[in-house]
Amino acid sequence: MVQKRLRAMGLNLKGGSAPPPRPGWETCLVAQRPPSMTGWPEEAAKRIAAARACYEAGTHEMFTVMTPCRWTQLYLRPRRTKAPSNHYFTEAQAA
Repeated sequence: MVQKRLRAMGLNLKGGSAPPPRPGWETCLVAQRPPSMTGWPEEAAKRIAAARACYEAGTHEMFTVMTPCRWTQLYLRPRRTKAPSNHYFTEAQAA
């Protein structure tokens, strides 16, 4: 009964399959992980590395979204204007 009510609200505590990307952002989805996973999936490592390079170059914004069923989705969207380069990820790896 509780599971049925949660599903009616758009929630799923058992995890299940990956939720679809946000409407209009399908091409921007880099990776997603279920609530039970702490790191990003290994198969997404190359896509994440490329996304981080775009973010550090200042051409894209990178952000995460928590879905109603608690999955974490990582997105990369192009910026309208280029931002100054920052080395957020490369400095963190060097330390």
